[in-house]
Amino acid sequence: MITCLLLLLTQDLYWYEHYEEAEKSYRKGDYALCLSHIDASLKERPTAKKAEIIRAVQKIEYKPYYYKALALFKLGHLDEAVAASSQASQGEVVRQSFELQNDLFPILREYSRRIQTYRQEINKEQMLINRRRDALALLATEDFDGANQILAEVDESERDRFTDIQYILNMINATNRQAQTTQNQSIERIESYLSDDQPQSAKALFLALHDVLTPDIADPLEARIDAAIDALPAVEDASIEETDPAEKARLELQLEQGLSEIKDLQQQRELMRESLDTLESQNERLQAEIVTRIREGDTVPGLPNAVLIITRKGLREADLEIQLVVPAGVTSWSVTSLSADIQLVDEPLVSTEADTYTYEHSFPKLPYGLHYVSLTVTDQLGRKAQADRLLDLPRPFFAQPRFWILSGCLSCLLAIWIWIRRRRTRRLAMMRNFNPYIAGAPVLNDDMFYGRDSLVDRIVGLVHKNSLMIYGERRIGKTSLLYQIKNRLSEMESDTYVFLPAYIDLQGIREDDLFHHVMADFLLGYPQFAESLQLEFREENERYRSRQFSKDIKRIIEAVQANEERHLVIVLLMDEVDVINEFSEKTNQKLRGIFMKEFAEHLSCVMAGIHLKKEWESSGSPWYNFFEEIPMTFFDEEAARELILEPVRGIFKYDNDAVSLILNTTTGQPYLIQKICVSLINGKLSEQRFRIKKQDVLQTLEKMKDEMKLIQGVN
Repeated sequence: MITCLLLLLTQDLYWYEHYEEAEKSYRKGDYALCLSHIDASLKERPTAKKAEIIRAVQKIEYKPYYYKALALFKLGHLDEAVAASSQASQGEVVRQSFELQNDLFPILREYSRRIQTYRQEINKEQMLINRRRDALALLATEDFDGANQILAEVDESERDRFTDIQYILNMINATNRQAQTTQNQSIERIESYLSDDQPQSAKALFLALHDVLTPDIADPLEARIDAAIDALPAVEDASIEETDPAEKARLELQLEQGLSEIKDLQQQRELMRESLDTLESQNERLQAEIVTRIREGDTVPGLPNAVLIITRKGLREADLEIQLVVPAGVTSWSVTSLSADIQLVDEPLVSTEADTYTYEHSFPKLPYGLHYVSLTVTDQLGRKAQADRLLDLPRPFFAQPRFWILSGCLSCLLAIWIWIRRRRTRRLAMMRNFNPYIAGAPVLNDDMFYGRDSLVDRIVGLVHKNSLMIYGERRIGKTSLLYQIKNRLSEMESDTYVFLPAYIDLQGIREDDLFHHVMADFLLGYPQFAESLQLEFREENERYRSRQFSKDIKRIIEAVQANEERHLVIVLLMDEVDVINEFSEKTNQKLRGIFMKEFAEHLSCVMAGIHLKKEWESSGSPWYNFFEEIPMTFFDEEAARELILEPVRGIFKYDNDAVSLILNTTTGQPYLIQKICVSLINGKLSEQRFRIKKQDVLQTLEKMKDEMKLIQGVN
């Protein structure tokens, strides 16, 4: 009734609408309706498809047997669910999706548990049949004690399966007892006849019982009877022939009774033999039924199921994972490919649950190309399951022959281009008398500033909160350093500070002109302030003192800060400050007082000189403990080597021993390095040569001998 109602509800839908309704019904838990829709869609589309086109443009994953298996499992139809699961695993959608295969594993696992229970029952039945067979075989050989031993070992709960054998064994025991009694009585009668000197009667009875007597009893007894007959006289023989008719009748009756008993025993033995044959036939029939049930029955172990997962790792590496569900037990399994690089045969499996096995393996170095990998598993009933995967390891571009051909061509072109470019660069260098080294003038270009980057970084990181004093020998690069600090601060982008750096050269100024000169150099870098603000500074104003300087600095700070949210810092980079050592203490105090005003947080100073530390280390000096002192030293070997090689790289080439000689001679003094290099390059330009050897350095040092003594003497 319910089925008919479901068919009426679903008969007007297209096949894909049935499938969509089946998916919805399964998610809602209406498994019966799901099965009805699935069966309807399977009538039109029996084959699963990865990309089934519906409604002309829409693509879906069509996997009807997947939902059918799950719905049947939910409804408790395990056998049908297993069959649907097997069909689903053969479809391209489920076969290519480990996640979907994993959803179907509970079905196979539950079926495997049921098969395991059934297998245990069959094994138990097989053991009982084997015991019956052994007992019957012992009965057939008349080993009754052995048969009794087998029956004694049977559990009490299983004795009802051996009642027929026990009955036959009891009959045999009773018959044997009766036969033994008859045999004993017959032997007693024969002995009685012999003792009564009636050997002929004993002979007649012996012949009747001969078949039931054992040879160890029959042979000596027959010999005694024959001896007794031979001992009788001839007369007696005649007299015996004339025996009393009554006695003769009595003897004949005894013979008939003995023969009747023997016949009864023989009939009982024949009946027991027939019973044994019947039981043996029953046993063979039970054995055949078990074999048939194992091979063809509805509850035989389910089909094996195999899942093969291959994950690519790196260019030529792959990880292989195998999952097997084999209810009947694994006989053999293998992984093969067309190449011999992927081969696995009967490796030890890991059993995670009953009839469920896994295996993992890594292949570290596989050949490039497309690998067709096949997994095959065979169960103990000879049934097979197979899973196939394609592993694509495309050869990367750099591993292809055309890459190396192209690389070789490009390398040749690059070498030719470098050679042409070098020749052109050297030709231009000759034409322009190229000599990048600077000896004497400050280095304004960042490209020629070497060896002091870390020092510039340190000063730039301190200048917003400290005034600094840089001191060092003459021609060590203090002026170049100040210009680099100015450039760095001008280009710096900060969310907190805005810097206005100004280079101030104090060399040769008069004491009365100090503040006027400082403001003039500042406005030279920022002329907009002179044009837009009413400053007291005038070019011709010679009475411009510290008071006017303070007012103008304050106006500039207020004007900038009014339009700037960031904190303004004016940085005065004052060079050659040794000159103020000669100024009066009052002038020094006024200059120091500028940095103590209320706007001092917006004003910083970086002074550079030679002997500042010696002159201002006294506690009586206005500048005592005012600066953070930073010394400038000679270059270390790495910075000095960089200063020698980098400016002319690609044009001129220094030999290693030539560089070592320059380093040893100059001990890292930057001015002296540049002075020697200027002379070397000028000499090479005149010679039109581009390689600098040690001999060239020696010749240059010889020419500069007097000049170097003068330079080193000054320092």
